[in-house]
Amino acid sequence: MNADAGSRDPVATFGMAQKKSRNSILLRFTKALKELGRRQARRVIATYAHLLAERDAPNDDNHH
Repeated sequence: MNADAGSRDPVATFGMAQKKSRNSILLRFTKALKELGRRQARRVIATYAHLLAERDAPNDDNHH
């Protein structure tokens, strides 16, 4: 059996492409969840900023 035969096999190639696509979808989903969490955290901080101590309050001059 030739070692290169697998790369010429359309079924194997399709399976690899499908797996890569699935990983890509999972990666995009994970990134979207992280971004969603960041946005929600920013909303909560903005909502309750008046309760923070003055030194801890977010301001336009100090972005972390």
